[in-house]
Parts: sequence; structure tokens; C-alpha cells
Amino acid sequence: MKSYLPRIVGAYYNLLSLIAREKATQKAFDLFSQPRIGRLTPMDQEFLSTAEREQMLASSSGQLKTYEWNTKGTKTILLLHGWESNSARWKNLIKLLLQDDHHVVAIDAPAHGGSEGTYFNMMLYGDFIDVAHRKFEPYFTVGHSVGGGSLAYYLSHYNGPKPERIALLGVPSELEQMLEYYARIIGLGSRNVQHLREYILRNTGRAIRYFSVKEFCNKIQLPTLIVHDIEDTIAMFKDSQAYHNIIPVSELVLTNGLGHSLQGAEVYQRIRTFFANVK
Repeated sequence: MKSYLPRIVGAYYNLLSLIAREKATQKAFDLFSQPRIGRLTPMDQEFLSTAEREQMLASSSGQLKTYEWNTKGTKTILLLHGWESNSARWKNLIKLLLQDDHHVVAIDAPAHGGSEGTYFNMMLYGDFIDVAHRKFEPYFTVGHSVGGGSLAYYLSHYNGPKPERIALLGVPSELEQMLEYYARIIGLGSRNVQHLREYILRNTGRAIRYFSVKEFCNKIQLPTLIVHDIEDTIAMFKDSQAYHNIIPVSELVLTNGLGHSLQGAEVYQRIRTFFANVK
């Protein structure tokens, strides 16, 4: 997408709101919460075809696609990707974890990969995570970006099985921050941003400030590995420093130069070591 196109979209929404406020708000919300990418490429499909087992699981938010490697492994690890991604993003980590004879499970988020859905948010992802935890009862769970935020939401809102340890990678804290970032990118006016806040309240029963990973972390008592890159421009590393201060037993690792994706051997080796230390 050309760099000027988001600004044109924002200008259109701003103009439309003058004559059709609800329509403009709906369109702005759709763009904010409907992934544009995250579907499977041929390269993604090639890697995911190496899974020992694939299946669809039913949830209240639609059908959930799961992939499993080494189904008879000693400990189960569940992997949760973030916005506009899919299970194939874990390719290098999965190869490393299989060396330790783990049973590895990756799931596709709502409206991503092979899973059903049109919209994506923490509440919908939380339903998928609940189903996956009840099905696989993972010993460890890893979440990247909004996948990690949704894991924190699950741990603070659901009574399903809890893993022994978790890893949070590049996790943004406030939905409000993400909304403001989105508004800046497309040039959405402040009045229309407020309309979006009101829309979220009407449709979730929660004010946008409720969706705060820092608040969710107050209920996390599990040993937690927290990884963040200091050059991350999507999720600020100060958020992860806050999680580290809140979660009683946590380890904070800051990297430099990996950006938001955190796709690096050093990160994956730290995850492997963090999990290997549990007997």
C-alpha cells in the first residue's frame, strides 16, 4: 500500500462522518479490527504441512485451526501469534523446541490463517485460547504481540487450565494506545476517534481503557519470561518493564535491533532455556 493511501482513507472517513456518522464509524472500526493480511502464503503452507496433526476446534467465536508437531512429546507448548500473522511465524522456534522433545501446538487467531472469523480482538482471541488450553492443557504458553496480550486477558478472565510458565514477546499494553496509533496513521480526526471509543463501549460493554494488559498482569502469578526490543515502534518497551514490575516472578530480556517481530535466535534460545529449567 502506498504511504499516502492511509491518509486518503482517513480523510474520507472524516468527510463521511459529517453526513453519515454511524457509517463512517463502522467503516473506521472495520479497518481497525479486520486484518488485511495474516492469511497463508505458499511458503507458510509448505512449513505448516510438516505438522504431524491438523484439526479444527469449535469455539463460541468460530472454528479454530490448530497444528501439532511431535504429538507424543514430553511437555506441551502452545504458541500464539499476533496481529496479521499466522502459525507459520513460529517456524524457527518450533524447530528449536522439537530438539527438546516438546509437543508443540500452534493456533491461528480469529480471522487469521486457517481459522474462521472476520474481526479480531482480545475477547475473540481469548475464546480461542480457552478452547486450546482445555484441549491441549499446555505446560508452557508463548504469546507474541496481541497474542501475548490476549494470553494475559485469558489468564485474568477465564477459569480454564493454566500453564506452568508463560512467555510474553513484544506485547503492547493499552488498546487506547493502539487506537491512537491507528488514528495517526490514517489521519482520523479526534471527533471520529471518540466515536470509535463509544462504538467499542456499545459493542463490548467495556470502555476502551478496560483493555489494559498492565491491569491483566495484576492477576498473573505464573513465572513469566518477558522479551522486548528497545527499537520496537509498535509496542513500547516501557510496557514490558511495567509487566516485569507487576508480575511477582518474572524475567525481563531487552534486545536491540530485532524490532517488533523479535525473530531472532537469541530470543528463541532464551525461551528454550526458560522452559528447559522446569523439571
